[in-house]
Amino acid sequence: MSLPSDVVVLLVTRGRAEMPRMVFRRGSPVEPLSVGADGEWQVGGEGVDDIAFYLAFDGDVVYASSASPESAVFVDGRRLDATWIPLGAACEIKFGAAAVRTGARPAVVVGRMRGSMAS
Repeated sequence: MSLPSDVVVLLVTRGRAEMPRMVFRRGSPVEPLSVGADGEWQVGGEGVDDIAFYLAFDGDVVYASSASPESAVFVDGRRLDATWIPLGAACEIKFGAAAVRTGARPAVVVGRMRGSMAS
C-alpha cells in the first residue's frame, strides 16, 4: 500500500502533537509555517523550542529552515541552519525529544488519509 502521488506527508514519529501529520497537496504551495511547542504545527517534547524550525512547500517539494542559530534541529543527522533546504522523500527531522519523518507510511495513517486527505 502506498501514498497517493498527489500528496506529500510529514508524520510526527516522536513527541506530542494534536495533529500527528501534515499533508501537502502537490500543486498547492504553502507559505512558511512554524513548527515547535508553540508553532503553527505544534509538536512538543522535552527540549523542543517554542519555534524550532519552519517548513514551506512550493507545490512540489517541502523545504525546512531553522528558526534560530540556537535551535538544535537536525535533518538526517546534519544540523539545520537558516538556509532553506529541500527535504528528501524519506528523511527525519529531529528537534529536542521530537521527530518528524517525510514519506512515512504506517498503515493506520494511510487508512485515515484515504477518507479525507485533510491535514
